[in-house]
Amino acid sequence: MDIKISVSADFEASPENILAFQTMVAQMVQETPEIQKRISCSGTGFSCHSPLGYLTIRNRAEAHGPVENFGSANSAGKMEFKGISSEDIKVYLPSTEEPEEVVHSNTVLYSTLHLPHVLLQTTWDNIILPDTVKTQLRQLVRASKRLSSHMVDPNIVSMHKMLLLHSVPGCGKTSIATALAQELSVDLAPPGAIITNTSLLITVNAHALFSKWFSESGKIITRLFTSIAEEASDNKEIYLLIDEIESLAGNRERAISAGEPSDMIRAANAMLTQLDQLKRFSNVYVLCTTNLIDTLDPAFVDRCDAVINLTLPGDTARQLILEGVISELLDKQVLTSLLHVDAAAHPFTVTSSTCSLGTDGKPCQRCHQCLEHITLQTLFKTIITSSSGLSGRQLRKLPYTALSLCSDDDFSLVAFLRSFISLLKDRQK
Repeated sequence: MDIKISVSADFEASPENILAFQTMVAQMVQETPEIQKRISCSGTGFSCHSPLGYLTIRNRAEAHGPVENFGSANSAGKMEFKGISSEDIKVYLPSTEEPEEVVHSNTVLYSTLHLPHVLLQTTWDNIILPDTVKTQLRQLVRASKRLSSHMVDPNIVSMHKMLLLHSVPGCGKTSIATALAQELSVDLAPPGAIITNTSLLITVNAHALFSKWFSESGKIITRLFTSIAEEASDNKEIYLLIDEIESLAGNRERAISAGEPSDMIRAANAMLTQLDQLKRFSNVYVLCTTNLIDTLDPAFVDRCDAVINLTLPGDTARQLILEGVISELLDKQVLTSLLHVDAAAHPFTVTSSTCSLGTDGKPCQRCHQCLEHITLQTLFKTIITSSSGLSGRQLRKLPYTALSLCSDDDFSLVAFLRSFISLLKDRQK
């Protein structure tokens, strides 16, 4: 298994302290019942907050299904782990530095963020994607890094170290790209010392930048990539994120046919040339996003090593998103709940307006509110069914509006879920 864990800024990073800390982490993994349970139930791995730091445990093979090499249960039901060594445990210190902006003529060319960063520490785990897609994304970058590190001749094995994510708006393309860079900034770092500031995330908003400098797009693109090349010369791992890539790599043939300004064609030409030149840097990986893949120039798409279509969340994904939302609102005490999660714990025949099955001696919501036989399972199912076709972003924005519809004296979970369902019904009209 691979284990990684964060430390705070006051950690003294001597070799002795690192080894002692790794020993404590291994002991915690082996002896904490909750962690053992998560491991035994996990597929590809999991993350959680622990007393020692933010902990991530992954199957080294990133298999799909039961993780055999995580360990096995003995006759007492306790997990026994096969040789957790210090090399299995990576210790990292997340950066807390603010993003830095590189400015030209009062316009931001791009922003940089040192990785790993505390702001992105939980992002990957909160992104709801099939494990197969997450594994594919990680392995694509790993494979390119392996080819680069072994100095494979690019004339024999061609690659641009470029990944294109496309979808309808709201499917989390930018979040996925930034979270992927965060994950790999630790995963691909050599073991041993504290991992900190090992990588740099460079973010370019193509539309915002070139809508202002459209008449000089070729020059701006050249200046942009010259600056990025200077960043790459430091030998840090560079993850270059270009949002809305269609602004720079639009279809040239279509532009000519439509009589578009020639500057658009020059921009695409310059972009392709600069991407070709960027190939010489083994430490640079390019992540691009678009909502409009059909508008991209075929020559650009052909340069991408992989094109990943991120679909709208299905039933399972929407359920996981909703469960995460509910858990967060309950944990932060934004909502209160007396509702029984399990319908079997409550009889369906209610003869009194008060019920001993409520928590803290209070009547439960089923009896107290309207004597309706409501369960979380029923409410969840209604929301999951009614939210079909929504993007992840849309689904995560609705709780705010649903909360605003709750009365000032009723922030119960059942009232919130009813408001949520009401919003979904209004959207369908």
